[in-house]
Amino acid sequence: ELSFLKQSRSEKEQANELLKRYIYSISKGVAKIFWVTLTEWHNFGGVGVNNYFDNVGLINNSANDGQSHKKLAYYTYKKMVELLEGSDWNNIETIQEKDGIYIYKFTKNGKPIWVAWNDNSAEKQITISGITSNQAKITQAVPKYESGKDVANYIAAFNTETKTVSGGKLTITLFDNPVFVEEK
Repeated sequence: ELSFLKQSRSEKEQANELLKRYIYSISKGVAKIFWVTLTEWHNFGGVGVNNYFDNVGLINNSANDGQSHKKLAYYTYKKMVELLEGSDWNNIETIQEKDGIYIYKFTKNGKPIWVAWNDNSAEKQITISGITSNQAKITQAVPKYESGKDVANYIAAFNTETKTVSGGKLTITLFDNPVFVEEK
């Protein structure tokens, strides 16, 4: 029996994994990535409702739990496309892929955008170098809610902060959500 099929993930876990899978794959030169389904399935494979594959869609299927809404992964995907579309896909820099820390540098219209995450159970500090402006905007890649049904305003759904850059370096603490870092 495939016991993993009976496991479901939280919307936050799905959104985190979506971003990581896309960014990592794109950084390795994968040209096209197709998400498995837009709307969740219902009782996929006949193994029971709310199994793993019933929860991989970006829009909740009301047949599974009586609710229909865009999930956090939907908004994470939208934010990722919004920030990275038009990047130079042939020149993505892998800054770090070790010790559970992943940092990638994209270039869009001549400006850098870093994507970083922490796969460790504890928070970790990282330093990003080569920033030419005095400030950087850090945007959490997953909305600040437990479910996409709570997102009433897409623009305000993501936690952001502006931090001062010193000597071309920015030090930030990574928790469990991936972040986008942009020069201001």
